[in-house]
Amino acid sequence: MKLLIQAVVCFAFFNVAFAGNGQGPLVGPAATKHTFDLSFDKETKKPALIDYTLDIKPFTHPELSLASLEKKPAVLFYFSALCPHCQKSIPFIDKMAKELEKDSIQVFAIASSRNRENQIADFITKYKVSIPLFHDHKSAFGKKYGNGRVPMVVMVGKNGTFVIVKNFKHETSPAQMIAAFKDKKKF
Repeated sequence: MKLLIQAVVCFAFFNVAFAGNGQGPLVGPAATKHTFDLSFDKETKKPALIDYTLDIKPFTHPELSLASLEKKPAVLFYFSALCPHCQKSIPFIDKMAKELEKDSIQVFAIASSRNRENQIADFITKYKVSIPLFHDHKSAFGKKYGNGRVPMVVMVGKNGTFVIVKNFKHETSPAQMIAAFKDKKKF
């Protein structure tokens, strides 16, 4: 009985705290509406550019490097192989990759430095990852762009400007990201 009461109180809290306009809990596409604002350099106040020189190593495609993305639009999925939300998100990222590929937009995964190579290999096998994957083995990418949370998604325009997608939700974010990339004014 005590557990049931706790569950009801918890459900009521989430309905009130996250309902927005009092019409019930936010779910579905309205739950996470992204604005995709460009990241800005704090010193120059100009749009920040992605650093293509960061030391991350290719895991699945040895011929690729972060520098091979220069002047190409891309989506970077930063993840941990042991993160349940990352595990749920990767099928949506793979599906989004197939959709964006039609518009010559590449999608890559970057495993955080906390992942061992065997964990990354198991992740690829278990979740049938088809996109190219890098390993942030020296934490270069995570230190520069991360906030300590995964998954994190970075949308990079062909001019090098980028958007860090906050509150990535595998249920809604991919469709919104596809639409943002097709809106050429964003990049």
